Order: sequence, then structure tokens, then C-alpha cells
Amino acid sequence: NMNTNEKGLLKSIHGGGGKGTAHLDDPSDPVQTRAAVEKVLVEMNRSDGIYFEQKVNTKGDGRFYQLELEVDGETCSQGGRFVWFNSRLQKVVEIGLADDLIPLFMPAELYQKSRKWAVAIAKMGGNNTRATMEGLVFENEKGEFELQFIECNRRPQVENEALALLQ
Repeated sequence: NMNTNEKGLLKSIHGGGGKGTAHLDDPSDPVQTRAAVEKVLVEMNRSDGIYFEQKVNTKGDGRFYQLELEVDGETCSQGGRFVWFNSRLQKVVEIGLADDLIPLFMPAELYQKSRKWAVAIAKMGGNNTRATMEGLVFENEKGEFELQFIECNRRPQVENEALALLQ
């Protein structure tokens, strides 16, 4: 069931890079919800696969970045990717880093927890392919870093192959 008390995004399963995404500030408002659905349908030119993603960083200063971890089956690859977005939710910067450089962007302890979390999700989901586990990293109102899972993409992503070539 959709939590109609929290802000979120309507997204197409076929979207990416901000395409097929609409902000939904009041999910309980049928007019706003209908307009968001129409925006996604028109942008994607297809009607299958729309889902609601609750906005998770409503604490702290509102800034966040995305951590992407690659999982092969139930094994988490070394390193990760950090992604920053513009106001239209389009990726503007994506950086792949080795494990020893992760503390430049988040506490090492939280990163290690996120790797365990990625493996646990892969096991629970019976993952048998290359997948990307995505979570938002942000600083809460107490100045502590948090990570909230947002999605698992069970498909090859362009970034995977490009980063492999660089390594």
C-alpha cells in the first residue's frame, strides 16, 4: 500500500536519469496524483510499470547522494559509485571509488554496513545475476550519517561495464 502521508516520487520502471519521474508532494491529493501519473505516462509513452518511491531524506539539510553497490549473485563487489543529482533528479556526477577512498564520502563503518545490507538483500531476493543495490546517504538533524535503501536494479547497467574497463 502507498503511504499517503509522506512525500515521494512516481517512477516508471523503464525510466532512468530523471526520465519517467514525477514529484508527488501530497499523495493524498487525487488531482496531484493524477497529474504525476499523466506526466510519467506521457514522458515514457507507455503505461506499464509505475511505482511510488517515498522520499527518505526529510531530515537534516535535505542534501543527499546515492551510493550504488554492485552484487554478483550474493557477492558484493569491491568499491562503489557515488551519484549526485540536479533538481530534476538527473545524474550530474557519478564517481566510482575503490574501498580505501570511500571515507572521503561516508564513514567507513556505514559503508561496511551497507555492503552487508546489499548481500542480505541479494540473499533474501534470491539474486542470481548482476544487480545494483542503491541507497541514499545523508546527514540527519543530529549530524550523523544514515543510509536508506531505495531500490535494486536486477539488470546490467552501463556504468558497470565502463567502470570495469577503467579498473
